[in-house]
Amino acid sequence: MQLETFYQLAQEQRFQVCEGSAFGIYRGWPVLFACMGRGAKTNNGHPIGVRVLLCVSSNINKPLLRQAQKLAKSLFLKVYLLKGRQLQIWFGENIAPDDFYPALSQMLDFFTEQQLAPPTTCPFCHKGDCDVVAAWESTYLPAHRTCVERSVHSQKNAIETNALNGHYLTGLFGALLGSFIGVLPSLVFVWVTGSVSGWLLALIPIVSYKGYQLAQGRLNHISILCSVLCSLFQIFVIIEAHFYHIVVNYYNLYPSIFATIERSFQQETFYAILNGMSPSLAFMPIGVLVSFILLAKNSTPHIKALNDTLSTILPYHTDTRTVVQAPMPAPIKPADGGRTPGAEITPRTENEIWHR
Repeated sequence: MQLETFYQLAQEQRFQVCEGSAFGIYRGWPVLFACMGRGAKTNNGHPIGVRVLLCVSSNINKPLLRQAQKLAKSLFLKVYLLKGRQLQIWFGENIAPDDFYPALSQMLDFFTEQQLAPPTTCPFCHKGDCDVVAAWESTYLPAHRTCVERSVHSQKNAIETNALNGHYLTGLFGALLGSFIGVLPSLVFVWVTGSVSGWLLALIPIVSYKGYQLAQGRLNHISILCSVLCSLFQIFVIIEAHFYHIVVNYYNLYPSIFATIERSFQQETFYAILNGMSPSLAFMPIGVLVSFILLAKNSTPHIKALNDTLSTILPYHTDTRTVVQAPMPAPIKPADGGRTPGAEITPRTENEIWHR
């Protein structure tokens, strides 16, 4: 499917169309469309794939998911469960425009037959009678306008306050303290087993970053640098703990820690232990990556996504809702500061949200 063809299909259903995406209500379901592929980024004639994101009011178990995936396969689609109640229907680049809505309708009919429906409670206050639909947590779901606006403004205020009042010095102290807490499981593992666990090493930069955050450090890329530097220092601590463990087991002595530090460098044992730890050290970038993800959810650039959330709000009238409701729907609890897709503001804004 071409990008322009997707825009025409979306406009036929009176969806709100942005660059590379669209959102609205289809057959009573709040849905969010995201175009993927080179054609969505450049609009140079390359075909695009389309992700349809929607949310249901109850958890989807594995047997039901397998049934949905079997039906999707017969329609040349793919279905993924992003979280407990968030679904993604994937239309490949070879989908014919005339088959787009019929295939989507069959999938929605299947969900309705299985007593699935859109959420009936607001994800913020957990009450019913939702009056709008809005983008949240990379999906599109019913909510109360006042709840959405209150949550957006609260998160914006927290981010702006941190940008004005956050301090690097307190953050560095928190990152150092957090790294000491994060290294404790590794030290215990070294003392018990005499070896180093790579997964426990990945924990160190994560806890260090959280320490930086809890100490009211300014949340930007310097926070990641602080957590990485503090984590590297803890590598030195682990090496010395490893050497101390070797000395205790070999000589059956408990010498001074400072004496073993000096001795480790004299015998070049430090570098030998570091070389032996190299496979485990490969896991530490995983912790750094998680820290980057946490930073993306709590840093100033997220303000733009929060502003765009307000622009995705559409009325949710009674006559547009599905007739079948899932029994005893449970509320959905949104994560703090999840990435939220944009709205019809500018092409550049939407492109940054969907394709960064």
